[in-house]
Amino acid sequence: MRIIIVMGPACAGKSTYIKRNFENFTVIDLYKYQEQNSTIAKMAESYENCKQDFLKAVKEGKDVILEHTLLRASKRKEYINAIRKITNCDIECICLCPSFTTIRERRKLRNCYYGGDLAIQ
Repeated sequence: MRIIIVMGPACAGKSTYIKRNFENFTVIDLYKYQEQNSTIAKMAESYENCKQDFLKAVKEGKDVILEHTLLRASKRKEYINAIRKITNCDIECICLCPSFTTIRERRKLRNCYYGGDLAIQ
């Protein structure tokens, strides 16, 4: 079993990186949960549902990737502590950090401006 966390800001290239490098993994993508719960009131629900599905895949012993921004240390710690309650398996973390220029260009292409990082719009 492999547990991998791929993190980085929106439009950093997480999905592309995962598709190119981890074809046969179960991917739990926070963004998919956020799309389903798009209101602010339901945003906390999307985080919890994502975490529960990720932990379920870990419990099932799958090769699993969590695709998540995880920009806050407290959120990373929450996931790691939850994993440690299930297994002592290694946790691989990959952080994608493209330049602000690259992110800005990708956001323009996708027409997506969201989140708290307004400085890079």
